[in-house]
Amino acid sequence: MNAPGSVSTFAFPTQVRFGVIDSLELRVRGNLFTLQSVSGGGSTRGFGDLAFGTKWSIAQGGGLFPAVGVF
Repeated sequence: MNAPGSVSTFAFPTQVRFGVIDSLELRVRGNLFTLQSVSGGGSTRGFGDLAFGTKWSIAQGGGLFPAVGVF
């Protein structure tokens, strides 16, 4: 049982990655759905913040050499 006035948060984090070419990837991250409720009444729901990014693969790994990429 939560204390009166305490806040509970439920979020559904999601990440989508899309390969444009072999060495380039586009990314979108965020909370697909967020629900925040206060014990004793009241709640808020909706979408969370989105983050956009890329990943560029500079060198493929092989043998003793690691793969190198930049986010």
